[in-house]
Amino acid sequence: MTQLSYVMHGDLTAPVVVMIPSLGTKKEMWQSQIELLKPYCLVIAVDHLGHSFVGDEIIGGEYSVRREADAVVEILDELEIKSASIVGLSLGGMVALQIAISHPSRVEKLLVVASAPKLGNGNDWSNRAAIVRRDGTRALTSTLPERWFSPKTREERRIVVDAAISMVESISDEGYARCAEMIGGCDLTSDIERIKAPTLIVGGGLDQVAPPEVLFELSTKIAGAHLVIVGGANHIVNLDAPEQFNSELSNFILGSAFERGDRKRRQVLGDSYVNASNSRINDLNRGFFRYVTEGPWGDFWTRGVLDSKTRSIVTLSCLLASHLLEEFEIHLRGGINNGLTEDEIGEIMMQAIPYIGVPRVLSAMKVVAKVLSEDRSTW
Repeated sequence: MTQLSYVMHGDLTAPVVVMIPSLGTKKEMWQSQIELLKPYCLVIAVDHLGHSFVGDEIIGGEYSVRREADAVVEILDELEIKSASIVGLSLGGMVALQIAISHPSRVEKLLVVASAPKLGNGNDWSNRAAIVRRDGTRALTSTLPERWFSPKTREERRIVVDAAISMVESISDEGYARCAEMIGGCDLTSDIERIKAPTLIVGGGLDQVAPPEVLFELSTKIAGAHLVIVGGANHIVNLDAPEQFNSELSNFILGSAFERGDRKRRQVLGDSYVNASNSRINDLNRGFFRYVTEGPWGDFWTRGVLDSKTRSIVTLSCLLASHLLEEFEIHLRGGINNGLTEDEIGEIMMQAIPYIGVPRVLSAMKVVAKVLSEDRSTW
């Protein structure tokens, strides 16, 4: 049994994103981001040790960033997932960094939010743990809003602030205290240059926990890392400035609509077809090709609600009914690339006969025979 409580959202066959929250918050803090990503990804949101009912049951043992990093990888092992993009905020960011250091082959992309290899002073975290053990997490609720959120959010979006504070109050005092000590005892500075995963670092311009200058220094230690500072945002960037954060998240994890569409189009139709098609782009049709790539391919085809094989079946059925045999031929190759078998193709053809008639199906069968006889390595 895994040490960490987690939930999954999205298609089990889609690319995987693991999201790790900050100290004092739970997996629910990612709700806006989960809604954004789940049409395209399998999102796994985890809780820290001692931050959920499951965590409370296993509160014993030493708490460490390495232990949590290993526990996240155990979840991937349990689900038979080879690799994932890892997103972590504050303490979650430290865990994400540790995963990239200790388990590099499991990390496709790394998004570090308002975090660093070392956060603050160890004595400060020990003092906070002592306060919570003595007075409970409620003792923090008067100071955390200013530490976490911008004045604008505190004034205009009080419901967001109150929800975050409610998460803090719902966490066991000992679980919070041990995780605070975990931050104080963590220093990954000497290992950061080992990280090779494509990395984006995002922080708030008002953040005093992980201020911009600390994030800039981190960005210089990871080869190829990009840094984005969201002006006017504080520590809990994803809640404080959700629109800006979601834009950075989407572009980094999913790529732009054009990048998503080009990648999916090549996956389904093959490089040879896409390269030949793109060679015909000119000033007259450039807008059309961009629309096709960003719209149908960058949006519908990349959603995780239906898998690619099912989308091929739907597409082939539509083209068959419309008697668009040239497009049918193109997408028949794509359907085979997506896993359609000869028997399944035959069933599609048989299913179509009562609805579009024998003559149309017979003409389409000639296309099927042609495609099935081709050398697939040329696609």
